[in-house]
Amino acid sequence: MKIILDTNVLVAGLLSPYRSPAQVLQLVAGKVQICIDLRIVSEYRQVLARPKFGFDPDPVEDLVDYLEQAGEWVIPTPWGLALPEADDAVFLEVAKAGGACYSEWEPRLHAAGAMRWAGLDGRVMAYTTTLVAARK
Repeated sequence: MKIILDTNVLVAGLLSPYRSPAQVLQLVAGKVQICIDLRIVSEYRQVLARPKFGFDPDPVEDLVDYLEQAGEWVIPTPWGLALPEADDAVFLEVAKAGGACYSEWEPRLHAAGAMRWAGLDGRVMAYTTTLVAARK
């Protein structure tokens, strides 16, 4: 199974190592393949370096390096559709290019046209759904 690892899931998994987001991170080391591009990796680095999280920079760098090496790099096609959260466009573009499910921290409604463009009508999953699907 291919997924897009939303930055919120990554942060939540590191902050709460015994909850569902952390289990998604464990799956990335085994059963699931993440799709990435340079913009996503850059966002991971920027967000995880924020002082408010208090993450040790060395293990964070190791984690992002691992995601870079283990991830499937894709070259997405940009789109011009507006989304309620503009930053989500990057993740949807990569999901479309990589044939991945878009795994989110919590289910949110995105513009229906954007989801159809990305071919993700049936592939937007909450992280708990990702866990169930990956375990099958």
